[in-house]
Amino acid sequence: MSNYRPPLTWSTCYNDAMKYFLVLVLICELAGSALALFSVKIPDLAAGDRSAYETRLKESGRLAGSSERDVQKARYADRDYFVVKTTGRAELDNGDKLTSLTTAYYLINPDGSVNVYSHEGASKKNGQPFTYVKITFDWPGRVAGLLFKNLEKKQTKTKTIELTENTVYASDLPPYLQAIVRNNRPAGKFKLIIPTGDTYNMTYQAEAQENNAIRVDLKPDLGIFSGLIPTITFWFQAEAPHQFIRYEGPQSGPFSPIVVEKRIK
Repeated sequence: MSNYRPPLTWSTCYNDAMKYFLVLVLICELAGSALALFSVKIPDLAAGDRSAYETRLKESGRLAGSSERDVQKARYADRDYFVVKTTGRAELDNGDKLTSLTTAYYLINPDGSVNVYSHEGASKKNGQPFTYVKITFDWPGRVAGLLFKNLEKKQTKTKTIELTENTVYASDLPPYLQAIVRNNRPAGKFKLIIPTGDTYNMTYQAEAQENNAIRVDLKPDLGIFSGLIPTITFWFQAEAPHQFIRYEGPQSGPFSPIVVEKRIK
């Protein structure tokens, strides 16, 4: 992942496709199933698991998005995979309605750990094709290949991204942070890939809360400009295996409404 450019605000990092697709990833897919790391054990990734999530505006409580996730197991070329399908819906404060369908594949290792293999997702805005993304991970080669299409603007982007053990795809943020909590790492940095292929250096801080939860705050690493960026916060249960509790942060940019996402079943 490349370093941040020196923008003065988070909004200058957005183009239209990134803004809307990042909403789908961080709001409709916060229940993502495994992190973009090599050989990681995810306790809640099991065939047959189905879960649902809601995102609401913090101030009014109005429903702003929802998603469902289904986990199955499949075998291809003598290898076992978890196949995770996520459908999502969101409505932004400007009235745009977004829908998405994402399929992720995770290679199952003999010891039960998984390697993320690929993510493929398509979205629509107001019923019209909007974006398509596919990212495939080559862990032995330590690279990922990404294809991103802005179907609305008829633009296509391809990119090869170097991987490290602390490289994370946006859909895999929650379990990556879950692993941070599990391994008792109170602060650190990682590299974030978003669906457009742009990459950012991120910092995190984790601390225990009085309500039997662990709070993890995320920010881009922009030096003196980091204070201008809204914080993205995740909460996890204090007890192992530290399940996801909720997400709180801006819906689509620094001045957009604050939303809260929780698992409802």
